[in-house]
Amino acid sequence: MSHPDYAISYQPLSTTLQSLDIQALIDQAGDPWCNQTLIQVGDVLVRLGVMQDEFHWHKHDQQDEFFLALDGLFRIELDGANTIELRPRSECATRSADPSSVSCSPAARGRRYSRQSRRMPLPR
Repeated sequence: MSHPDYAISYQPLSTTLQSLDIQALIDQAGDPWCNQTLIQVGDVLVRLGVMQDEFHWHKHDQQDEFFLALDGLFRIELDGANTIELRPRSECATRSADPSSVSCSPAARGRRYSRQSRRMPLPR
């Protein structure tokens, strides 16, 4: 889904044996929701999210996700289930194969940063 306040890039910024200045990426993020792929390791995309306020409801049918909150409060509101609250240095994972997997709407109070990993389906 495209939205004028979302800046989402799946193009990795680095490859193996390269370093990135994550703080510089956070400082450069200008949109309310910036989601940048840092690197792809095997079938996993390691991403940085710089976000504030709410994101639209959505579901990943073929992607597992891992969230690690770096700063602030990051909430994952679940349709028909309890809301998950991530505080700094806490994590949560979702699985696409889990039958209890439901739609979610992430939300962040103020400007917050998280690291995300997403397993992409392998081509068959």
